[in-house]
Amino acid sequence: MYDESSACITSLPAATALEYNRELTEHINNLAESGAVSEDEIKQVIARLCQNMVQFTDFMRVCTNEEMELYIWKSFLRPIKALMRLPHPQGNFVAARMVLYLAYQIHQTLNEMEYVHKDDAAKDTKPLCKLCIELDETLLKALKNIWKASTDFEEDFNWVFVDDRIHLAPGDVVMDDNDLKIAQALSPSERTRVSKEHGTKFYYYSEPSDINKVKPTRFKGPTPRWDCGQEDNDSFTWATKSSDGQIRLEISYDVRIPRAGYDGLSPPDSSIPMFCRSKQFCLDARQLSEAERLKQVRIVLDKIVRHYKVPREIQYRILEYLPYREAFPYIRKLDLAAVYAPFPTASGSCEDCHTKSCWSQLRRTCPGSCEWIWNLPLRRFHAFHLDQYRGWALCAHGAECTGHHDTHDRDWIVERGPDLSLFIEREISKLNDEFVSLDQVGLGPTMQIRLDTKKEDKKRRRRLVLGQGIYQDSVDDWKMSGGLGGLVDCMLHDRVLIGAWGRGGTKKETRQVPSQWAHGCGLKGQERAIQAVRDLHAWPGCCEWC
Repeated sequence: MYDESSACITSLPAATALEYNRELTEHINNLAESGAVSEDEIKQVIARLCQNMVQFTDFMRVCTNEEMELYIWKSFLRPIKALMRLPHPQGNFVAARMVLYLAYQIHQTLNEMEYVHKDDAAKDTKPLCKLCIELDETLLKALKNIWKASTDFEEDFNWVFVDDRIHLAPGDVVMDDNDLKIAQALSPSERTRVSKEHGTKFYYYSEPSDINKVKPTRFKGPTPRWDCGQEDNDSFTWATKSSDGQIRLEISYDVRIPRAGYDGLSPPDSSIPMFCRSKQFCLDARQLSEAERLKQVRIVLDKIVRHYKVPREIQYRILEYLPYREAFPYIRKLDLAAVYAPFPTASGSCEDCHTKSCWSQLRRTCPGSCEWIWNLPLRRFHAFHLDQYRGWALCAHGAECTGHHDTHDRDWIVERGPDLSLFIEREISKLNDEFVSLDQVGLGPTMQIRLDTKKEDKKRRRRLVLGQGIYQDSVDDWKMSGGLGGLVDCMLHDRVLIGAWGRGGTKKETRQVPSQWAHGCGLKGQERAIQAVRDLHAWPGCCEWC
């Protein structure tokens, strides 16, 4: 990777971008050290940062050196990180929004990338994955600071899910005044006043034939959730207006990674999420915020009806307009700011390990060469080391792994058979002192996986899997959590069971989609981890769901 003193940075626009960002970072640090900063000074900083993005976007579009391009974009994170240190109550809010603005500019220049060496796709995308991880981590840090500063889960992060961005035509070098005014908003309330963007709005047609004939109906209820039984029973045709903005951005690429079990190719991922963990954090926070807010509303309502002796039947009528939902069982007991720990970095073997035998226990388990994977349903990191047979293995120490295991491999490896289930249960117990089972926290298998007939199974799949529009987040969350088979089944088989029918001597069938539990800092490492867990399936033979 480049550094600023590298002779490889010979392009004048590239060198200028690096210099501008260095100067701006110094300026922000000086403001932070001064102990006081005015709103006008912060708005001037925002204007400079946005103008830097505008000035170099066109250059990035024609830049043919991908490594240099990624390094220049990464340099914009330095002044953004410095914003978090400003002595202003909304410093983290400003920093978070600037990360989102930067992500849009990056997406404009890097989306739909093409790789010539298809066999080396994982290697080719590694620098891009690392940039996305750093963007994600910078945003997540600001969001966690905001969450910790909020009281009674009052922050819902609605301002994250909006399409505020810099609108540029090719060749533009000056930011539109209205866009700048929106970017300079220093609080969620100020942003709402100056911006017309309020996230995705969902509309539905009762019948497909109604399109272009009648006006669609606006959906105004709370976002449906599968764990609350709110499934797509209507099969409406959906339309949307506006978007949730950069938090959902993914960078597309035109290569596929070899993956066992799917005809040698990986069908699911042709894109890299830019804010995987930040988006998940916000969605989790929204659930906790909604539950707490409605709980407080009901407490106040209870005091009112008691004081005025409102009849019970009237109380029930009022409560119909105040639907209450607890957060998903697994996240109710989580301390979100603590659980969403920074992504561990692997920088290669440490100095001590370089002097040891290549396959010594200490060197194989060196934390610098460890593969870290974020388990999306668990909101937890897993560590993977090389075992004595030069294969990757899941470490039983979990997120607390410090590496350099000096005992036999069997003392740290999660073995085949029931070990994976026991490992997952131990990891959950560390976060939830009331944990009893995977079923209790919503990560176990459904009560009836296999239905009697294909027709019944098709109806179930239509409700749970094929939901569109307002149901899309619920569908994605259900598949991420393991589908019909639950989390352990999903991890062991590297797929999500979405349908199963047939009993006794009748014909039996299953339907499945690729697993979505793992998020790594590179596609190659992610695939290694998925395969290592898949190898934990009990042998010999296959289970009912193989």
